[in-house]
Amino acid sequence: MPIRYTSARTCADCGRTEIIQHEYRRVPAVCLHCNGLRVAAHLPPVPARPAEQVDPVVVSRAASGHRVPTTMAERIQVVAALTTRGYSATEIAARLGVTDRTVVRYRSEYRRTVPA
Repeated sequence: MPIRYTSARTCADCGRTEIIQHEYRRVPAVCLHCNGLRVAAHLPPVPARPAEQVDPVVVSRAASGHRVPTTMAERIQVVAALTTRGYSATEIAARLGVTDRTVVRYRSEYRRTVPA
């Protein structure tokens, strides 16, 4: 088991003092808050997709049970795909993290938009 050190440090950026436990003799000079801001500042912005755009990769990942951010149009496609596979509204709701009633709404919206 690695040796744990307890240190008090003052952040070089914001001046906050915090008690940390670490495994190294050298303590980082920046607190977790400031380090998180630095990391977030270097991440590229996530491009926004139009609400009506459907990404088939996102739909297939969501249908297989992965928690991915989806638009309403993609959720409607996921509900349609899982309904054709024989899943109940309760099972689909558990996969998408929504209520049964929302799944019923998505089904009716899909039926309304698909030409007969």
